[in-house]
Amino acid sequence: MTYNVCRPFVLYNDFLPPDTEPHREWQYLVFGYFDGIMVGGNIFDEGICSLERLWDYDMEQIKALEGRYSFQIIYGFRSDDETHYDEVFWKEALTEETEYPFIFITLFQGNISKYMYIREKCNFEKQLTDVGKRKVITYLTLDNSSMVMVLLCCEYRDGAAVIDDFHRGEGKILLEKMGIKLSYSFTLAAIQKMYLNSPAIDSMQGSDSLIENVYIYAIEKYPGSIEEIRGRIEKQLGKQVKKESILGCNDEVIVVDNISWFEFLKWFQSSTGILNHSS
Repeated sequence: MTYNVCRPFVLYNDFLPPDTEPHREWQYLVFGYFDGIMVGGNIFDEGICSLERLWDYDMEQIKALEGRYSFQIIYGFRSDDETHYDEVFWKEALTEETEYPFIFITLFQGNISKYMYIREKCNFEKQLTDVGKRKVITYLTLDNSSMVMVLLCCEYRDGAAVIDDFHRGEGKILLEKMGIKLSYSFTLAAIQKMYLNSPAIDSMQGSDSLIENVYIYAIEKYPGSIEEIRGRIEKQLGKQVKKESILGCNDEVIVVDNISWFEFLKWFQSSTGILNHSS
């Protein structure tokens, strides 16, 4: 018996200034470009493969729009032979006690052999899962990308290394075995919101590695308004940080060097985080 999956990944952007009205809850907070990710349930849950269900899901999201934000939906498709791997994967990923708080959603573009993907996907997922503490699942999709890969990791650094390897190392060979000749990839890196706002985050204090550089790009409401954020960051870190004016769609960039992951993640905590829209 084949277990068919169509799982929606909803990507959110908050408008500014932040709205006080409630909006849809996200399971993951994204580091840059998008603000949040919501992982929906399998809309083929009764085994019925119907594109009409995608339309219905889109309409449900539009009707539920409240507050000031926008969204984009990516649909992931796969079939599992009686294993329900997709179901088990997300049940573990979305619990507050998860061992894998960091998530990477990567969209691969390139030539793809659907036959090779179906035949090799389990081997691909197993090889990436067996190395270190991480879990992997892949989907085909409908947009201009060929494949969606979801990577769960204990540490951010491990996931970033895997993504980089697809362009420079053995990861590229793994993709080719699946029938994918990679031309481009785009990755959303995020952290589970429940984990971020729970006491579990304190376990990182004093034991985590340093981030060499963090770049915070800002569009100022008025000239000099970024100074308030820089002042709060300097007060929290107890050291001076650089600020530079830049050309392009942003006005200023704050550069912070050698910051611990614990301190960095605190900036995104709900209500209190310097870089959280609800702050």
